[in-house]
Parts: sequence; structure tokens; C-alpha cells
Amino acid sequence: RAAERGGALIRERSRVEGMAFGEKLRLDLAGGRQLYTRGVLLANNAQSLELSGLAGSHETKFTLATATAPFTEEQLAELGLASGKPFYTVELPYVWGRLLHGGRIIFGAGLVHLKDWRELESLDVAQGPPAEMFARFEQRVRRFHPVLRDVEITHRWGGPILVGANWDMCPIFRRHPQSPRVLVLGAFAGHGVALSVYLGRWAAE
Repeated sequence: RAAERGGALIRERSRVEGMAFGEKLRLDLAGGRQLYTRGVLLANNAQSLELSGLAGSHETKFTLATATAPFTEEQLAELGLASGKPFYTVELPYVWGRLLHGGRIIFGAGLVHLKDWRELESLDVAQGPPAEMFARFEQRVRRFHPVLRDVEITHRWGGPILVGANWDMCPIFRRHPQSPRVLVLGAFAGHGVALSVYLGRWAAE
């Protein structure tokens, strides 16, 4: 609503399949439609790397996470989580986590490595490598502490993230190699939403 009040037009389900770099920038949309504009901000993250000029320099990963059934306040205190602060382990591969409302815990469960970002379109967390990783991860969590021995995992899911070559975790904020009127923004990886808001505002300026 705020974007629309500012004059933006929101077009959902309008997948951009290509871009032509001419006097005017042309976006080729699904269904044969075209859109011409003076400037473009590509805010894609882990998909369409060819479109954003990131193919070869960045890699798409699929990050897994789980959520547990609620714990009592006493159990959370015994785990050292009474303060509510997010955490991660010192041992590798490290495990990150945070409290969720109602005394539940979210755990990061690892990364699925992909050969091509298009594999995201057919990935199923209940089958293949994601399911195997969840099983190994949950066994590991149950060995962390006696309170976690019989923990119930209620939710399992995943999502795409983008990382640079050699695990460079710096966000991308640059002009497209084929046009100075196209900004490319993304690859926030583990840095979270705060940087995306800041860089989005900077891009608008």
C-alpha cells in the first residue's frame, strides 16, 4: 500500500525472463509481454543469476531450518536460552538458532549445495538430500543436551540464499556490467533484513 501511494505499480506473477540493454531498457515478461523503462533495480537474490550478471561469480544454496515444539521456561533456562538471545555453536559445521514465540526454538539445519539455481524449482525438503540432512541434523541436536534428547521437531522448511565465490558473504550493491542504469542488489545471505532495507533505500536515492 505504501508503494502504491508513492506511485508504484505492483504486478505479481509477472516473471522477468530477459532484458535488452538499449537506449531504453526492455524487460521481457512471461507471456510475451514487454516493459520499457529508464532504470531497473534487480533485487533478485539466489535466482536468475544470468539476468543479473552474477553467473560464475556467485552460487545458489538452499538453506534448511527446523522449529521445535514448545519448551518450558525451566527447560529454556537449563539450555542457557532464558535471555532469548540468538545463538550459534562453536563447533563446525556450526548450528544457529533463536527462540520463537511460545517457547519454541528455530534451528538452522545446514545447506544443500546445488549445481544450478534452477534445481530450486523441483527441490522437495521431504525427499533426497534435504530429507537426509534433516535426519542427520535432528540426531545431532538431540545429543547437544539432555533437555533436547526427546525434542519434537514440528516444522521443516528451506529457502534459497546466495553466496559469493570462496564463501564471500558480502552483499552485492553494484551496477550491471551491461548498463549503468541497472542496479543489482542482493546476496544478503546471513546478514539478514537490516542491510536489505538500508541498501534498498540507498538504491532508491
